[in-house]
Amino acid sequence: MFDDLPADVLLTILSFLCLSDISTLFSTTKYLNNFISQNSFSIYRSIAIFQFGVPSQLSYPDSLRYPPFDFHDFSPRAISTHNYGYTTWPTLCARLNQIRHSWRGTHSSAITIHRNTGDGAVHRFKVDENAGFIVSTTKHGGVVATDLDGPYGAWTRRKPRVRPFAHCEYSHGYLIFDRLGTKEVWRLTDYRYYYPSDPPVSVVPESQPDDWQHASAEQAYVAPPPPPVGVSIRPRKGHFTPHALLHPPTRTRAFRFIYPYLLVASWNSAYIYDVRSGVVVQQLNNIQDPPPNLSNEPLGDLSYVEHSPQHVFICGELSVRVFTRSSGSSGGGGGQCVLSIPAVHDNYGRHRYTIQNARDNRSRDMNWVIGKVPDTTAQGQQHQEGDWEKVGSVLYRHHLVREHDRVRKFVDQIAAAHASPCGNYLALLLETSRLLLVRDLHRIIAGQTSLYENTIEVQLGTPSRFSKYLAFEYGRVGVATRNGIFIVIPPPNFFSSQLPLDEPPAVLRVHPLNDSFVLACVSCLQITPTGLYVNWSPHCPLARLPNAGEEGEGHGDGQQHHRRNIHALQEEVFWSGLETELSVGYQDNGYAFVQEE
Repeated sequence: MFDDLPADVLLTILSFLCLSDISTLFSTTKYLNNFISQNSFSIYRSIAIFQFGVPSQLSYPDSLRYPPFDFHDFSPRAISTHNYGYTTWPTLCARLNQIRHSWRGTHSSAITIHRNTGDGAVHRFKVDENAGFIVSTTKHGGVVATDLDGPYGAWTRRKPRVRPFAHCEYSHGYLIFDRLGTKEVWRLTDYRYYYPSDPPVSVVPESQPDDWQHASAEQAYVAPPPPPVGVSIRPRKGHFTPHALLHPPTRTRAFRFIYPYLLVASWNSAYIYDVRSGVVVQQLNNIQDPPPNLSNEPLGDLSYVEHSPQHVFICGELSVRVFTRSSGSSGGGGGQCVLSIPAVHDNYGRHRYTIQNARDNRSRDMNWVIGKVPDTTAQGQQHQEGDWEKVGSVLYRHHLVREHDRVRKFVDQIAAAHASPCGNYLALLLETSRLLLVRDLHRIIAGQTSLYENTIEVQLGTPSRFSKYLAFEYGRVGVATRNGIFIVIPPPNFFSSQLPLDEPPAVLRVHPLNDSFVLACVSCLQITPTGLYVNWSPHCPLARLPNAGEEGEGHGDGQQHHRRNIHALQEEVFWSGLETELSVGYQDNGYAFVQEE
């Protein structure tokens, strides 16, 4: 049958088949064997484009390894094919297929530790897999950039000017973090190596960096390691130079950076800066006022902010408000509030799911126990961190069941909100470990469809364990709660408004990271193409598996319980006592992240 098809038709058919089907066809007939062998470049290039989203303008896959990194979904780490040698279209497809299966728990994954995070407990961090470094802030003040692939320190910006519990944002070579009353903006020193097409920029006089930034830039430099043999030029990993110092008119609590715009919000106002020039391009006023013709639920204390090309999302404890970015200008009034989602609700969406037995069998669901790794020594010594690699996948996929309609309103609080790059999809995290996935946001705002019909609710374990952090990147949602570290993958129909939401999302949990006390100390989480990064205490015994039936809150003495709860509350202590002098000291924290092998 295939022998009679024109070559171009057969090539089109093969480009939509999965890799396992291609392998099967390869061994069926001599004609298909020869055809696939002779056209492997075209076949696998089409598979990479249609099935894995590789840009169609890419001619050779090995060019993904080198700057300019215009295709951020495919970092050098993501397309590394050291098991296959030189990157070809077949090996690239095999690698991307492996990553896809690792995210769903059907291929191997491992927990890896990155401890080189400076001299303080990690508060926030950002990972740049293209440039190969991690930049983090600490809970007592300071910013540190370190090599992602080795034990090298890259750059350090220490206190006192970097406040305790400083939030940081990073994108496109720009690093932004808190100084009391201002926002410091730094830029990669070798940004032209990574972004050669960026035009020159000039910062307005009122946003120029100050003397303190210039002085600390000289102190922060750490000499890079020598380049590998045969390499004459090597950029300075994670080394930054001062770019700007932004002065918001009021004291701010939350900010979010999506290149090139920085959204900064205070209690009743929000400002959008263009970080390239340091100019305020839009101002939102009176964000706490009840919006007309919408829910009159108060906004409350700010917990998060987000923005997309079309909208600004102000996330308060009591509601989420969506403002337009089309109206308002520098120094003028704010945009119009076009949507308000209150925290007090009965049923957010028609499609509601919960982890099976989450409420009926808390110990079984929230303290999942896997079989012990075989002892590697004759004496049966305690397992080492490297032994986790022998387990296989560290992701456990939960079974979801439908949730019944609630007959009374659900009292909750909003923890965080993240929008997709296009702004048409929204992830909301509630304090009670409940996740909302909203699609078709533009049509909801326009009144063409309802929030109820386009929302998926997922209860991630018992509601009594509060939420910690949310990330929504690369079509995946990462959630940290005291129930665990979760990866939620929306169903394929979620990304098409023309298809019904009749399939549940895939919910996976990083089951070795299940200590509820340490989970209470999680303060940051990030998803990249190859892994989920989260700050995790190195004192948590990753190599020790809990005994069957051991309660998540039942082990450890009371003093340890108290110490961990105090650790989790320190950021609120900082904000409530902002005018007093704080002296906070912690032991080092490290990163733990899930990555395919």
